[in-house]
Amino acid sequence: MGDDTPRILPSHARLDGTQQRSRMSPPSGTPDRPDASTADHWLDRYAHVLVLFVLVAYTCWTRLRGWGRFVVDGRVLFQSNDAWYHYRQVSYTVRHFPRTMPFDPWTAYPTGIDVGQFGTIFDQAVALAALLVGAGNPDETTVALTLLFTPAVLGTLVAVPTYLLGRHVGGRTGGVVAVTVLALTPGGFLQRTMTGFADHHAAEVLLQATAMLAVLVAVRAAERQEPTVARIRAGEFAQLRRPLVTALLSGVAIAGYVLVWPPGVVFGLVLGVFYAVHLSAAFVRGRDVEHVVIVGVVSSLTAAVVSLSGASSVAFEPLSASLLQPVLFALFAVGLAGMVALARVFESRSLSNRYYPAALAAGGVLLVVVVRTVAPSQFAFFGSYFLRVFGYTLADPASVGEARPVAVGSVGAFLLLSYGFAYGGALLGAALGIVGYWRGATDREWVPAVVVWLGFMTAATLTQVRFDYYLVVPVAVLSGAGVAWIRRRLGLGSLTGLATGGWQKPVAAGIVVVLLVGPFASSIGAGGPTFEATTAAAELGPGEVSEWRESMGWLRTNTPPEGTYGGSDTEPYPLYPTVKPTRDYAYPDGTYGVLSWWDSGHFVTALGERMPVANPFQDGRAVAADFFLSDDESEATERVTWGDERVRYVVVEWSLAVPSVGRYAAPIEFTNETRRLSDLVRPITVSDAEGWSFAGYVKRQAHYESLRVRLFRYHGSARAPRPVVTDWSDRSLPTADGRRIDRAVVDPDETFVRRFDTLGDAREYVREDGSAQIGGVSGIPSERVPALEHYRLVHASKTRYTTETLGGTERGSWAKVFERVPGATVRGRAPPDSRVTATVRLSLPRNRSFTYSQRARTDASGRFSMTLPYSTTGYDDWGVEAGYTNVSVRASGPYRFVAERPGSDAPLDSATVHVPEGAVVGADATPVNVTLGPE
Repeated sequence: MGDDTPRILPSHARLDGTQQRSRMSPPSGTPDRPDASTADHWLDRYAHVLVLFVLVAYTCWTRLRGWGRFVVDGRVLFQSNDAWYHYRQVSYTVRHFPRTMPFDPWTAYPTGIDVGQFGTIFDQAVALAALLVGAGNPDETTVALTLLFTPAVLGTLVAVPTYLLGRHVGGRTGGVVAVTVLALTPGGFLQRTMTGFADHHAAEVLLQATAMLAVLVAVRAAERQEPTVARIRAGEFAQLRRPLVTALLSGVAIAGYVLVWPPGVVFGLVLGVFYAVHLSAAFVRGRDVEHVVIVGVVSSLTAAVVSLSGASSVAFEPLSASLLQPVLFALFAVGLAGMVALARVFESRSLSNRYYPAALAAGGVLLVVVVRTVAPSQFAFFGSYFLRVFGYTLADPASVGEARPVAVGSVGAFLLLSYGFAYGGALLGAALGIVGYWRGATDREWVPAVVVWLGFMTAATLTQVRFDYYLVVPVAVLSGAGVAWIRRRLGLGSLTGLATGGWQKPVAAGIVVVLLVGPFASSIGAGGPTFEATTAAAELGPGEVSEWRESMGWLRTNTPPEGTYGGSDTEPYPLYPTVKPTRDYAYPDGTYGVLSWWDSGHFVTALGERMPVANPFQDGRAVAADFFLSDDESEATERVTWGDERVRYVVVEWSLAVPSVGRYAAPIEFTNETRRLSDLVRPITVSDAEGWSFAGYVKRQAHYESLRVRLFRYHGSARAPRPVVTDWSDRSLPTADGRRIDRAVVDPDETFVRRFDTLGDAREYVREDGSAQIGGVSGIPSERVPALEHYRLVHASKTRYTTETLGGTERGSWAKVFERVPGATVRGRAPPDSRVTATVRLSLPRNRSFTYSQRARTDASGRFSMTLPYSTTGYDDWGVEAGYTNVSVRASGPYRFVAERPGSDAPLDSATVHVPEGAVVGADATPVNVTLGPE
């Protein structure tokens, strides 16, 4: 890879190290066979270029090879939820280039939102690329494909600043090793730079690494050219061009990173600690700190100006490009100037330089105290934000999977599986760098910067595992520094000299190989990051959106376009409107909300082209949680009604209603009510010869009464208990740490599900047993669950799910769409003081069906009334063209009404009647009348 040590060449020597020959002298060797010395030198000088080419090609190939999995039936699909919102932002920007969407009323209904960190220069860059590829007029497929490939392209480009950083700290060897670690590490960086993961993470890594490189180049230039205010005033710009220009470029790079991800302004902490450490060390050693401060101030002020030009909000918002970022950069420049002022105080008063770091630290503590006293709310906000990003064990547990911390006992295993021996190599590089920096070696400005960078990114990764994609670059760079040091220390000057000089050189080469292949070899056989992990990443597809696609397509084509619900005379609401930011957007008539769990909200917007209440930004999550957990239809409906703005459709996916998967418990974390998982389900433990194991859940009555279950499982119908009992024993079981816990246990020789002839017999057994309940499996409640009056199933996906529960294998539609309707008012007469049950058989596609049932009591005069959400006739008269729904769930006949005496199954009277669609959707307020005659 060549010697990394610069040399002073004699005047007759070429830059490649060979002697310059006379033009008249023939070259050594024959024309057909150059001499060995020339070939060896060429290998040492240019072999790294070939290695880099292979590594970059491999990086690109691993990320692009599975792209075909994301094109399904001609439609481009993306992995992850946020990618779909980037697709929306890019589509808007293509239409209005270079403007991004200032405010979006198509999500977070009924207020709309300023989407903050979406609609940044990342989306502008992708839109520009799509415009170039599409010759100025790209179609939706071109836009989608451009976004699809963006993370892979950007992830490959990260190799450029990584190599330059590695070369900056460890010469050519350091650069090659850094790129090797980057290419082979199959952790978060690989995952988030794969084709299809169309989020801004790849751009974040690229620009953060570029910003760090630019800062280091500017600082090194400052220490060599020594700019001062006096020299600038004297107009010595020719001599100071390099430090000033690199300072400007570093400011642009920092601002670029922040404009891609506005919360990335926390990167200023890394730079702040770096400047404080480096300036303190310089001053203690008797060097002037003004040189570095000048480039720091120029860089910070440039970042402030550039970030201000990209601000989309005049507020101080950390999650969007606002005034916060430029103000913080300006204050950062003031802080750097204060460091020089403090140094001048020490010099003017002949104070000992070694007290400068303590004075600087004291000043920082004083500033924190002042901010906390003067602006306590702002201090609390920034303090909590710091803990959320870097606090690790001090941070509050996150509810989003990717934002959860690494378990304390799993830190070593996590780092090993993610980086193998490379993280150890990084620690070695950091330790060696610190030793050299402590001894005062020149050109070591990178040590505090990269070491602090590694520390902060490690803390961020352990606090929120998603930040692992940031950690890869400092790990790679410091690994390169460590390997380069070993190479220099053992005199491994060239590739061709490896076989000479004793055993040290082969040993050094072996260490290099171990560090390079560590991310793979360290975990072979442990299911960790091997070559199989890279293959598995390439085999990933779009994921859950594949199952959602059908239902979202149905929603898009079978519900009225936004702005036309109820036959509104207005035109459909535009899909990409330009709206001024507002706190609470006033939606026009005919628009409506769609309620689903928050992580599917972008699917509703981008694929369903409807307005979700809850979304992956976590807007509306409490509303969704309260609705799905509610056991009262009226109260739940009030939660999704805001005057004339209301939810018209509810989408429930299977995992929200089935407790065998993690999403079932998610609403409990966000509800405004006090709920626990144990209020809804009872875990069952099975004993066997090997000990105890979790078998599943018995559902409590509260589970069956929640709206999510009444919708998804019962389709709004009433459901009665049956003479089925689940039986177990309550025991105290030992735990691994020596404690004991109470558990419901089923032994192998015990009967878990018991069936009885009558419900009375079943209830008697439960009373006598003491640890049993009616139902709890197979959708059987303990008590009767009443019917819903204003929600009806209008679509059930053909896509199916299969899962194992205590009741056996459960199968069903992946997602179901329900419409909120006024319902048809039915008024009738039947025998006095009787119970009237209305039933109707409803058909779904693929020969599936279910029965809707509702019950009412007659008064002393024999009158009763019901509100029925399902119609039996008139579907074609009230479809999308009329502003309503093309329902896919239709009755196979009229309602049948049966009157019975309470406590008796013998019918007294019965009747049949049709309920028109117009009455159900509220277009016809005429009540449906029914009179029950003799059976």
